[in-house]
Amino acid sequence: MTMIAGAKAPEKKATLMAKLVGETVRKDSALSRKHLQQLQDFAKGGNKILQACAKKGEGLWYHGTNQFEKAERVLSEALQTAKESGSNWEIMECSYYLGESETAMGKYELALQLYFNALDASDKLKYDGETTNVSAIYKSINKLYQYTGQYDRALEYAYKSLKVDLALGDSVLIGKSLNNLCAAWAYLGRADSALKYALMAIHIKKRMGANPASLVSSYINVSNLYIGQENYDSAFHYLYAAKSIAEREHDERGACKIYPSIAIAWYKLEKYDSAIYYYNLSQPIALKVGLYEAAVENYYELSRCYFQIGDYKNAYENNMKFAVMKDSLLKADNLRHMNEMETKFETVKKDKELLEKDTEISRKNSQRNYFIIGLLVFVLLAGFLYRNYRQQQKANTIIAAQKEEVERQKELVDEKNREVSDSIHYAKRIQGALLAGEHLLKKHLPEHFVLYKPKDIVSGDFYWAHPLPEENDTSGKLVLVTADCTGHGVPGAFMSLLNISKLNETINEKKLSSPDLVLNNVRAEIIRALNPEGSTEQSNDGMDCVCLVIDLTAMKLDYAAAHNPFYIVRNGELIVCKADKMAVGRSPREHEPFTRNTQELMKGDVIYTLTDGYADQFGGEKGKKFKYKQLEDLLISIHKKPMAEQRTTLETSIDNWRGKLEQVDDILIIGIRV
Repeated sequence: MTMIAGAKAPEKKATLMAKLVGETVRKDSALSRKHLQQLQDFAKGGNKILQACAKKGEGLWYHGTNQFEKAERVLSEALQTAKESGSNWEIMECSYYLGESETAMGKYELALQLYFNALDASDKLKYDGETTNVSAIYKSINKLYQYTGQYDRALEYAYKSLKVDLALGDSVLIGKSLNNLCAAWAYLGRADSALKYALMAIHIKKRMGANPASLVSSYINVSNLYIGQENYDSAFHYLYAAKSIAEREHDERGACKIYPSIAIAWYKLEKYDSAIYYYNLSQPIALKVGLYEAAVENYYELSRCYFQIGDYKNAYENNMKFAVMKDSLLKADNLRHMNEMETKFETVKKDKELLEKDTEISRKNSQRNYFIIGLLVFVLLAGFLYRNYRQQQKANTIIAAQKEEVERQKELVDEKNREVSDSIHYAKRIQGALLAGEHLLKKHLPEHFVLYKPKDIVSGDFYWAHPLPEENDTSGKLVLVTADCTGHGVPGAFMSLLNISKLNETINEKKLSSPDLVLNNVRAEIIRALNPEGSTEQSNDGMDCVCLVIDLTAMKLDYAAAHNPFYIVRNGELIVCKADKMAVGRSPREHEPFTRNTQELMKGDVIYTLTDGYADQFGGEKGKKFKYKQLEDLLISIHKKPMAEQRTTLETSIDNWRGKLEQVDDILIIGIRV
C-alpha cells in the first residue's frame, strides 16, 4: 500500500515522512514509530495540511499493523482535515489510503467510491508525481473488481494502469500491471491471453534489469498457467527458476509460495512423495515467518498426499494438525476482537480520569456513566466468551466424532491395504521366478551384472533368457530379452507375465531362434491375446525390448530391437545399436517385420541393454531428467571396472541424482563383458 509522493514544500516533507511510516511499519515497527513521532511533532500547530499528513501517517501505521478499524477511524479524520485544508493532494492520498483500509475489511462498495474520489482529486493536480499515484489507484480498483468477480471491469483498469506505467517506464509497475492483466484473463477463462501477459511481464522485467526477486511472482503466475494446461515441463522450468531466486535471496515468504506450487504440480502428476517433500519444505518456514494461513493449507494438503500413498497414520496426524491450527486461528481472531474491546474500555477509563478534574457533580455523573459503559462492555464480553465456549464445545464434539470415524475408516483401509499388499508381494515372488535366473546367466555370461529396481513392488520391466538349442546346450548360444512393458506396478507386471509366456511358447514350442522372427511371432500373439475376436475395445499394449542371441564361441551377436536401442562400449568408444521404431504390440507398423542385425564382437567389449527408466529419472539441482547423454558418458567412464562395481556405481549415481524425489519408472540395465 504505497504511493509515490509529490507535493509542494513545506508539505512535501510531511508527505514523504508519512510515506516512510507506511513503508517501514511491517519491516521495523520501532523505526516506523519513530517516523510517526517525528511527523506528529512536525505537524504541531494550526496548519491543516500538516495535521492531515500526521493523521494520515497514524492511519498508515494502524493499517500496517492490521488494525484496520483504527486505521479506518484515523484516516477518516485525516480525510476530513484534508478537505478543510483544500489540498487536492491530501484529499487524493487520504481517500486512497482510506479505500485500502475499507478493502481490507471487505467494505468494497465504500472502498470503490473512495478510489473514484481519489481519481477526481488527482484530475485537479498539475505537478510531477501525479501519474504514479493514478497508477496505484487504477491497480487498487482492478484488485477490487477482481475481489467482487467483475473481471471485465478488472481488465479495463488493468489496461489503464499499464498505459500509465508504460509512460513512466517503470519496470516494476509495468510488471505489476501485466500480472494484473494475466490474472483478469485467467479468471475470464482465457488461459492463452493470461499466459501471453505473464510471459510479457517476465520479458520486460528482464529487459529493464529488474531485481531478480521481482521475477518470482511472474514465474509463479506462468507456472500455474502451465499447470492448468498440464504442460508440466514448462511449469517446472519456471517453478525451479523461482525457487532458485527465493533461496538465493533468502526470501522466506517467497519460498512459502513457491514450494507449495511445486508440490501442486507433483500432486497432479501423482508423484505424491515429491509433493510431500515440498510441502514439508514450506511448512517450517511458514510457521517461522507467521504465515499461518499457508501453514494450515500445507497441513491439509499433506493429509491428502499421505492418504494417496496409503500412509494413513501421517494422513490422520496432518488432518488433526489442520483442524487444531484452523481452530487456533479462529480463536486468535476472536482474541484480537476482545483486545480491541478492552482497548476501547481503557480509552474510556482515561477519559474518565480527565473528566474527574471537573466539578464533583460532573465527576459523579461520569462515574455513573462509565460504570454503565463498563457493565455493558462486561456483558458484551461475557456473551462473546459464552458464545465462543459453546462454539468450541460444538467443534470439539464434531472433531471427536470425526476422529472416531477416521479411526474406523483407517482400520478398514489398513485391513484392505494388508490384503492388497500381501497379494502384490505374492505376485512379486511369481514374477521373480519367471525372470532369468542368476545360475543360467552366470553359466553363459561369466562376467555380467543386472541392475533391476522396480518403481513399485512388481514391475513392468523384465529380463528373460533361454539357451539355444534346448536339446543340446553345447553351442553356447543364449537368447536374452530386456523388455519394458506398457505401464508399471501391477498393470505392468500383468503385461510382463503375458510377454514372458509368449516368449516361452515362441522359442520352446515353435523352435524359433532368430531374434527378428521371435519378435514378429510374439507381437502377433500379443495382439491376438489383447484383441480377441468380437472385442469392442482395441488394446495397444505391448512392450519395447531388445532381443539378443549371444554366441560367445563364434564372437557374434544377432539382435532385433523394438524402440529400445542398446550399447556396446569398445576401447572407450560407444557403439549405438539402433532399434526399429515400432513396439511389440499393436501399432501403425504392426505388419512390418522386425530387422535382424548382426554385430561382430571383440574380446573386452561390454554390452549394455536397458530400458528407458534410468534416463527418465528426475533429479539434480533443477529437478530435470537424467537423460541418455549423461547415461552414455557414465557407461563409457565405468566400462573397464569390474561388473559388480559398475552396478554399484550406476545405482549410487541414479540414487544421488534423484535425491529425495520419487522414482518415476522401473529401472533395468544389464551389463555383459565379452
